[in-house]
Amino acid sequence: MLVVGAGPAGSSAAFFSKFLDEDDKREVCLIERLDNQKYLNYHEMCGEGVSDDLFSDISHIKPSCIIEKIRKVREYWPGDIEIKTTMNGYIIDRPLFLKGIVDQYVKLGGKYIQNSFVDFIEKEGEIKVKLSDGEFVKTKYLIAADGANSLIRKKLGIKGRVKPFIQNVVDKETKHDTLIFEYDEKWKGDYKWEFPHGETTKVGFPFLKHSDSEKIEGTILATHTRMVGFGGLEIYKAYDLSNRVGWKYGNQM
Repeated sequence: MLVVGAGPAGSSAAFFSKFLDEDDKREVCLIERLDNQKYLNYHEMCGEGVSDDLFSDISHIKPSCIIEKIRKVREYWPGDIEIKTTMNGYIIDRPLFLKGIVDQYVKLGGKYIQNSFVDFIEKEGEIKVKLSDGEFVKTKYLIAADGANSLIRKKLGIKGRVKPFIQNVVDKETKHDTLIFEYDEKWKGDYKWEFPHGETTKVGFPFLKHSDSEKIEGTILATHTRMVGFGGLEIYKAYDLSNRVGWKYGNQM
């Protein structure tokens, strides 16, 4: 089995594939294109808030790299509407949390390769994956966890929907136990968020024409931008490899 991409989906898929392999007969290989520092930088683009319910669903992965606990949510809507709710959750250090999952996976006997996926073909019931260094990896099952602009899903004819988002790390007084969401027509169905992050605040929103003039309170310490997937997937053409990708493997476990 080959997993491409060591983000939240790929790292957890690889981990559980080995964790649930009680007989230690399943060969699993996880491929990540980014080296260590670029990997950490890439995954900074996130509010890094997670619900405690998540760890109930994936109970063998424990909360770690916790920056602070979240107990409140505030939503602000047009018309001076404010909605207050409570929650049990965390702000985590996402890059280090993911790295911890990968480290656990490797300790279970999983293989990890820092390389880039280029292409794949199927022949006689086997998938042959080409990597950027010219090497080939053979596998029976292929899991596409290679991000919002997945090359694997594109070849399979599965179209993902993406939007550009921008996030600023701001030196401002933060509400340590509260997530803030601001909904407005200017965000065109999305929202602006403010999440506490230690002694700083992460402020993010869709990258639209008016975003350049969005007023940010406090000093901006860092800015992250990238395409973010949303709203599921669209299958726009059939491809005869589709029955060999992740979901079939998952159904057999």
